[in-house]
Amino acid sequence: MGTPFRRTFAAFPAALLLAAALGFSLPAGAQEPDPFTGEIRGLKLGLKADAMPAGLARFACGKDGGPPTKPLKAWTDFKECGKDAMGFFEVAFEYDNVGNHLADLFFEEVGEQLWLDKYTGTKLAGHPVVMSVLFDDAGVVQGFRSVTDSRARLEQRRISNMLAVVVRNHYDPLNWVCETLPLERGQQPIGNSYIKQRCETVYRNDRRMVVWRNFYRKPGQTGVTMLGDFADGEWESSTRWEVWALSVPLPTPAAPVVPTTRPTTP
Repeated sequence: MGTPFRRTFAAFPAALLLAAALGFSLPAGAQEPDPFTGEIRGLKLGLKADAMPAGLARFACGKDGGPPTKPLKAWTDFKECGKDAMGFFEVAFEYDNVGNHLADLFFEEVGEQLWLDKYTGTKLAGHPVVMSVLFDDAGVVQGFRSVTDSRARLEQRRISNMLAVVVRNHYDPLNWVCETLPLERGQQPIGNSYIKQRCETVYRNDRRMVVWRNFYRKPGQTGVTMLGDFADGEWESSTRWEVWALSVPLPTPAAPVVPTTRPTTP
């Protein structure tokens, strides 16, 4: 009983010292910063690649919201990435990466969530995400994309679908139109229900937002092992949030949908 306590007590001051060395300082009672204030860290639709805000790093070619691929030296290297299906160049980026690794290291060593964790890493409302911007041929930002990170820890990924609710509630919650999409072949409910939802809105008449929320079992997943034990992690829990200029024509959903007039939160 005493060993885990001593490990935690010993590791916690070390983590604090390292956090201080890295420049992290939070006053007592500090609240998590609102990630939506004034766009995302200075990013705005219409910015050019040579005028992007500072404080963002680790640029790489994006992959439709998945883990980034080819590293880039700067925003202006966007044309080194191939165009996506919509004709844009997707560039992924990160912030606070060192702090994120610190929090992950503490979790692996001690098995507890470090208080620093929610303030570090590339996150929206506390959820780890893969973030990217979409440039047109002229190097002008036409869209943003944020997808919950499939590489996050299990307890973080379990609630990833809730980010969709946070986004909708923040951006004029009564103005979204949502559609429930049917499960595809092999996908299964979790218990008696599932969430597979696409919601869209035009915010303040100057940008279009689309949010996908998913919580279901993927093909081949049952939630139990061959021995009948509970298999945690056998589900798809994710959020995908895109922000687009109104001039960008968006494709309609490929699958048939069941319209709903208001977002629901199962």
